[in-house]
Amino acid sequence: MSTLGDVWGPTKKQDKYVFSKINSFTTMNLDYLRTILPIKKLFFPQKQELFSFNLGEGNKKTIKAVDDSKHRILFGLHPCEINALNIQDGFFMFGDYSDPYYEDLRNNTIVVGYSCLPDNNCFCNFTGTSDVDEGYDLFINNLDDYYLVFVNSTTGNDIVIQNQEMFDEDISKIDLNNYKKWVNKRNSMFKHEYGDITNNITKLMDLNYNDEFWDKLGEECLSCGTCTISCPTCSCYNVVDKLSVGTIGLGFREREWDSCQLPQFSVVAGNVDFRVTRASRLKLYYSHKLVTYGNDGPSCVGCGRCIEQCPVDINVLRVVKNLTEVDL
Repeated sequence: MSTLGDVWGPTKKQDKYVFSKINSFTTMNLDYLRTILPIKKLFFPQKQELFSFNLGEGNKKTIKAVDDSKHRILFGLHPCEINALNIQDGFFMFGDYSDPYYEDLRNNTIVVGYSCLPDNNCFCNFTGTSDVDEGYDLFINNLDDYYLVFVNSTTGNDIVIQNQEMFDEDISKIDLNNYKKWVNKRNSMFKHEYGDITNNITKLMDLNYNDEFWDKLGEECLSCGTCTISCPTCSCYNVVDKLSVGTIGLGFREREWDSCQLPQFSVVAGNVDFRVTRASRLKLYYSHKLVTYGNDGPSCVGCGRCIEQCPVDINVLRVVKNLTEVDL
């Protein structure tokens, strides 16, 4: 598979996991549950040079776009991560103005998914993202004694054809039953039961929009941006021009991650800030996670990073509990 491009996969970093480029499949840890940063970092980098420019002297001006897209294989993505990637695709690729930098990286990437079993922080059952039907080329389901492989693209099919000795297309009833048992086992391991994320959450967000619990969360929030940086579906960014100190007119344009939770994010012309309070910024964030992100519905995929990483324990499940609990 490495002949198709650079291979990236989950690797151990101290007691955590990260997606990194690998030279041997033996360095991958496929028993991981979540990485520190989501896979969006490989399609929408934290810092990305878009183009360089030289304004020169007189009327001579040059602009050179940066092309950093390479063929690569992402191995071991879980369903929630692939579902998040599909949401990012909708934001960057399928609107009226497709982002060429994201699109090049996406089109040059083969995605190989891998099954997982939830821990106490997973709630993809709540968001309907414990399974995935699109956005990958191959998906490998670990059934202990063997693997059940789903093919979802012509590229994935080509990989199977080129390695026919590794695959058997005859699926028996025993195989089907083993897969059903695995699904039942996975579903029984989820610890959080809130039903479907779309069930009345939109109405409850509207009805509770001015509830005092938002102010309580705002008092606790540090406005550090950890939730947005670790969230696989957040896509806020800023664009800055950086000029050379020694050469007049020489510089480059860079895109970098930004966060709607940072105090200066909503400042507009005239130094007007229409989201001064931390509570108002939290409402924006959770409206995108639980109600709508663009026109595609909620964007939370239940990966559990907000539970694991927020230093003051503000997360999707805590907000949902506040929205749904009945005061007696």
